[in-house]
Amino acid sequence: MENDFRQFRKENKGLAWWLAFFVALVYGGRVVHDNLFLDSEIMVLRPEFMRHVWIGSSRFGLAFTNWLFGMSRLSPYVSGFLAAFFMWVSGMALAFGAYKWCGKSRRYRIFLYLFPALFITCPVFAGQYLFILQAFEISFAIVLCILSVICVGRFVYESEPAWLFASIPCLVWAVSSYQSMAALYVSLVLFSFLLSYMNGQTENAWAQGVKHFAVFFVGMLLYGVFSVVIKSVWKIQSEYVFGLVHWGVEDWRVCLNWIWLELVKVLKAKSVFYSWIYLPAMCFFLFQAMWYGWRKKAPIIQYVCFLLAGGLFLFSPFFITIAMGFMQPVRSQLVYPVTFACFLAHVTVLPEKEAGLKGGKWLAGLLTLISLTALSRNAVATAQLFQTSWEAYRND
Repeated sequence: MENDFRQFRKENKGLAWWLAFFVALVYGGRVVHDNLFLDSEIMVLRPEFMRHVWIGSSRFGLAFTNWLFGMSRLSPYVSGFLAAFFMWVSGMALAFGAYKWCGKSRRYRIFLYLFPALFITCPVFAGQYLFILQAFEISFAIVLCILSVICVGRFVYESEPAWLFASIPCLVWAVSSYQSMAALYVSLVLFSFLLSYMNGQTENAWAQGVKHFAVFFVGMLLYGVFSVVIKSVWKIQSEYVFGLVHWGVEDWRVCLNWIWLELVKVLKAKSVFYSWIYLPAMCFFLFQAMWYGWRKKAPIIQYVCFLLAGGLFLFSPFFITIAMGFMQPVRSQLVYPVTFACFLAHVTVLPEKEAGLKGGKWLAGLLTLISLTALSRNAVATAQLFQTSWEAYRND
């Protein structure tokens, strides 16, 4: 892993500064503006109360991270700074993961710059980090989730089971910090599988899928066991998370209608947090991936597994919505930034033969320009949303 990372840094020397620029642009205002809300004030004045709430909500990993980094009493500036820093780390980790999963293919050299930048600048994060209370802890959990997927990839794709001892603890820690990390983990695993398959890194798709499922099952089982034990020891219970689930509370047809409304809101960009270019980019990626996958001439069962993974990846932003039976809050939508970044960045990946032609170079340049335009709008929109929230808070 160390040698791979050194090679990754050598081949992408400007990536760290590239991501640092976008972090400073997007999150700089959030760092210096310390708008506080009710929960934030409680964390300043009565931090032990909020930690008990987190533990009761099965977010013991959140409480542990808070204690581990000495953030027991909230400091908005420090929390905002660390949140921004770990968003930069998450971008670097995503790029490294993609570098590994694509087999270090040179076709992805532009993708490796666009993908993490599109991810960390996604306007959805303005909804998440509007609440400074747990901003740092959430961004740290995102890093843990990405590292877990990178490590499990060493087990699944490279047959190195020792990496499970790093992957599973990171998964449990991430999910116990914020339950939406489970959907983020699944989405990243599907993304890693798609990249591996399209770039000839997958030998037995069915067996690899079973391994991925087994690791996720073990991780979630351990999370459930630890949650029950810790809440029993601390004698703390909270129905906050379970209260978000509408199945069994509302009629099933009402729940299905809520899911449909969420699909419309995201795909048609009915909110400032979502982009109109998402749907056409998703369609382009769908046909692009199907074509790349078909060109591998793998056995039909392998291709079916690839298509299944692709279908699940397309629907992964709605996993939490389906589980809740209700439109999910923007702050829990951690998967959309992954799929959005993947769809927009992957349009720049052309077959080597076609990319070498004169027309291919012009096409690659045009698609790169489109992605860069989307990236710039992403960054500006997210920075503006942070500024808007600050002005609203100041006027109140």
